[in-house]
Amino acid sequence: MAPPLVLSILVLSLLLSSSDSLLITPNSTLLSPNRTFALGFFSLGVVGGGVGASPRWYLGIWYASLPPRTIVWVANRAAPVLSPSPVASLSPSGRLTISSDASVAAAAVWVSDNGLPASDALLLDSGNLVLLSQSGSAVWESFDSPADTWLPGMAMTRQRRIVSWRSPSDPSPGPFSLRLRPPAYGEFELVFDGSVPYWSTGNWTGTQFAGVPEMTVPYIYEFRFAEPFGPEASFSYAVAAEAAAEAGLGPPALSRFVVDPSGRLMQYAWSPQSASWSMFWSRPEGECGVYGVYGRCGSLGVCAAGDRSCECPPGLRPADPAAWSSGDFSGGCSRAGDPPCSAADGDDDDRFEEMGAADIDGDAEVSIPGVSRSSCEGSCVSNCSCLGLRYDPGSRLCRNLYGNAYNLRNRTDAPILFLRVSASSLRGESSSNAKKKKQKKTTTMILIGVLCGSLAIFGSLASILTVIILRRRRRRRRGGGLAKAKEDDGTFSNVTVFSYKELYAATRGFSEKLGHGGFGAVFRGELPGATPVAVKRLERGGGEREFRAEVRTIGSVHHVNLVRLRGFCCEGPHRLLVYDLAPLGSLSAHLGAAAAAAPLSWAARLRIAVGTARGVAYLHEACRDCIIHCDIKPENILLDSDYTPKVSDFGLATLVGRGDPTRAAATSVRGTWGYVAPEWVSGGAAITPKADVYSFGMTLLEILSGRRNAESATFAAWAAGRIAAGDDAAAAAVADPRLAEVGGYDAAEAERVARVAVWCVQDEESARPGMGAVVQMLEGAVAPPPPPPPPRLLRALVASATPLGGTHGSSPGKRSGMGIYGGGCGDSPRCFGSSSFTMAEILKATKSFSPALKIGQGGFGTVYKGTLDDGTLVAIKRAKKSMYDSCVSGEFQSEIKIMARVEHQNLVRLYGYLEYGDERIIVVEYVPNGTLREHLDGFNGNYLDLAARLDIAIDVAHAVTYLHMYTDHPIIHRDIKASNILLTETLRAKVADFGFARLGAGETGETHVVTQIKGTAGYLDPEYLKTYQLTEKSDVFSFGVLLVELISGRRPIEPKREFKERITAKWAMKKFTEGDMIDTLDANLPTNQATYLALENVFELAFECLAPTRQSRPSMRRCAEILWNIRKDYRDLLLSDPQLKTTAAGSGIVDQ
Repeated sequence: MAPPLVLSILVLSLLLSSSDSLLITPNSTLLSPNRTFALGFFSLGVVGGGVGASPRWYLGIWYASLPPRTIVWVANRAAPVLSPSPVASLSPSGRLTISSDASVAAAAVWVSDNGLPASDALLLDSGNLVLLSQSGSAVWESFDSPADTWLPGMAMTRQRRIVSWRSPSDPSPGPFSLRLRPPAYGEFELVFDGSVPYWSTGNWTGTQFAGVPEMTVPYIYEFRFAEPFGPEASFSYAVAAEAAAEAGLGPPALSRFVVDPSGRLMQYAWSPQSASWSMFWSRPEGECGVYGVYGRCGSLGVCAAGDRSCECPPGLRPADPAAWSSGDFSGGCSRAGDPPCSAADGDDDDRFEEMGAADIDGDAEVSIPGVSRSSCEGSCVSNCSCLGLRYDPGSRLCRNLYGNAYNLRNRTDAPILFLRVSASSLRGESSSNAKKKKQKKTTTMILIGVLCGSLAIFGSLASILTVIILRRRRRRRRGGGLAKAKEDDGTFSNVTVFSYKELYAATRGFSEKLGHGGFGAVFRGELPGATPVAVKRLERGGGEREFRAEVRTIGSVHHVNLVRLRGFCCEGPHRLLVYDLAPLGSLSAHLGAAAAAAPLSWAARLRIAVGTARGVAYLHEACRDCIIHCDIKPENILLDSDYTPKVSDFGLATLVGRGDPTRAAATSVRGTWGYVAPEWVSGGAAITPKADVYSFGMTLLEILSGRRNAESATFAAWAAGRIAAGDDAAAAAVADPRLAEVGGYDAAEAERVARVAVWCVQDEESARPGMGAVVQMLEGAVAPPPPPPPPRLLRALVASATPLGGTHGSSPGKRSGMGIYGGGCGDSPRCFGSSSFTMAEILKATKSFSPALKIGQGGFGTVYKGTLDDGTLVAIKRAKKSMYDSCVSGEFQSEIKIMARVEHQNLVRLYGYLEYGDERIIVVEYVPNGTLREHLDGFNGNYLDLAARLDIAIDVAHAVTYLHMYTDHPIIHRDIKASNILLTETLRAKVADFGFARLGAGETGETHVVTQIKGTAGYLDPEYLKTYQLTEKSDVFSFGVLLVELISGRRPIEPKREFKERITAKWAMKKFTEGDMIDTLDANLPTNQATYLALENVFELAFECLAPTRQSRPSMRRCAEILWNIRKDYRDLLLSDPQLKTTAAGSGIVDQ
């Protein structure tokens, strides 16, 4: 038992008489010494009805001083007492016993499992119920058998689990639990049914869990992880009283973590101001991220946010309507009408309902290549077990779906899903109606003949009626008067209601992707009349009524500095919003150390600042309901052609009634870290419009400086401190130096903007001005007061981003400066590949292609070592004469020029080229230390240690991420392999041979159809081989092979080994699944706990990369983030073991 617990028990034992006998009834309780917690009986509902109805009694612990009873522990969770007079007492055998009544013959319904007898019980101030022996030592405690709540001071070990209630009114153990993840015990995970994980915190890094960046923000907690990554691991947290007092929480400071019945882990803090629990954090985000037997919504159910959290797709209905209406969706959905292939089901009574870009779990796929869409549907209809299909018209690949599918959900990058349904159900017909239709086929044919004659007579009348109907439909659409809209007690007079078919056509099948946010992807579209629009396809849509209510509010907002909502689509599972398109993109594209766009002039920056302030002030002060945006940041500020700002993305907006214009009932943190106001992070108060003021202040600092706060954890704090100092040079020190390139700036205006920014980011919301006052100060109508002291919490709030590149990288933001996305190239023209060499220069550099300078031979040609006139060592690649002919001369030059502008420290730099007659030569950076493959083979008798291999993997991931995401056009390498990775003297990796890679189709997720497969056997993506469709995920597959190669040391194909081991990735995958993962480790690497943990994590990532379908593979950026965490965990484990410290700080070489 931990010393603090023993000490508290000894002290409390002096306060209580050991002769007191514990006896608790429904009319009595046991209080903790400071009266924070109470132990007693509580009831939930009744069993039976009428005169004999009896409540269900449970013995539990709750907060004694809070008005709403909040239960934190239940003893008899699975065995309620049904009699009216339950009793809890210490039995003669010294165990806590719950009986139906006080009689001697009463049956015990629950007994504690202490091995030694107890003579007394104490309820500690921590909420822990402890049974004491006669000597005063603890023999049992409730913390060893927690319920759904994790309290401060409770240490989580491998034996303890937090288990959810089955429902809000049923405390019996539910299917969801929180535990330390075995066998390493270095992270927490949420699991379903005791064994199926569906969320984890990521590994412990020494100060935080890798997947919980919020832990870096100083709050009210102190965390302690004793002996992590071992069977004795013990994690606990405590509430720091001083920090809680500063955050307005307490005294006393009350906090708890709960695994709620929906399967989410939630963190609550008690707010004395609002007298309620405020939820600061929860994971997974939304109930749809929680695993269930058939998903939360059962078989074929669609999970959606809102009160009605599950829906059935068109053509399906709840399998158990009674349970569905009561909120139990586990039964899922079934086909409306007759089942397929039944006697009543005709050959023509099946249709395929489009579900849009959707993903599904639990299904089995049967692929049929090279068929038409109709043949694909026919193959599904002919099999009674087929539930739907996917069809790719480009590759003519048909995939029929089978199985008990569940967790149906929208996902932007998923292929289109079609569900098989009954046509009669789509028409609203019952099964009996369908039968009657078939029985009356003959009668129908006769009637058709009669009708044809009638139509011939009344043809002109029918034409007139058709015109009237069409006009009425058009009028109804333009006015937004759909029946659903009328039911919502309102109209959509300001926006257009589009059909999904119309928006599918307007976006050309959602083919041109503009960007992606937390709520979905945005696509370029064009309405009739050539009007350009942006169409946002939401991935987390709520119920139809809630969605329409939100659209009506947004549609009623009109301001020159707000993005205009043109219309929406709410059809079946589809939720889409249609906005005006901003031609200059977002403000974020113009900020940052490596911004894609030219620097903004001072006039444009001031116009953007003032316009944005006006738009937000309109939301706060001029709308019928105050609208708090909740996510003001440069990405959500779009620019018109004349740099007029348009505030966008109302997806997080919170409405506040004018009766209480200062408070919103928001209980969970929203927005983007680095812009979120400190009072919202603390969770101690409801949100106000001043949260937007804080976010605007952070954005104003970025506009002034041209820098992103994510680029440096200290810049925003430094800038605010410099401005607050009040010296004349403050604004000049903070202002963007690139302003000198575009005409400079007005010093007085810059000083005014700087002062307003500092006032906006004050810690106390009462110290921040309103947005109306901000507009007046920015316009110069009111002079801003002298700058206040710099805000204390700013540094903590901007430091929460997890770095992508670790010690040799920078922040994960796009184009984040000269870290991993720059390279110290300087101003030399050759850094940008603008030099075309002469043949004389090439001959001089290579001594006329001397065989002594030959350093390599490949499919492209021969590589020579050369020396330029300025002494620069280079590698000169001379193409084979068969590589090019005169018809591709222009293509060679244009592609060389594009590649020459690619600059990254982990890519081999291109210096120039030569195109002379039939000669094609490129000149690149010389990297002296050989290839990765040579080092894996034992180059010069030395082998790479594991730390060096992880660093190399990270370097490669950074380089390929840059090619995919941060160039003007995505570049697909097509030949990621160990022999194309060169190593410097310090073992930093540089990816080579990307100069002739395929330019991708842009950020649309489209495939690129090629006519010739290029790459290396063993690394080639099987989908690329089968379909000739090339995407960035083809590089991800090759990278997965490379990861296996790094760990095993083997080549991708080993033809001399026995048959089952020839394909290294396949062999390694089999070993991993069989539990023999250690057999795949390179024999030149040491085996220890740190190596084993890294090996497991790398293989998990490798097999994700090697997934058979591109949709299942991670992005290269995600690979880099995971590898960085693996490398950090590996290093931390090595440093924690004195015997392994030399390995952690080694040279990267294992001497043989």
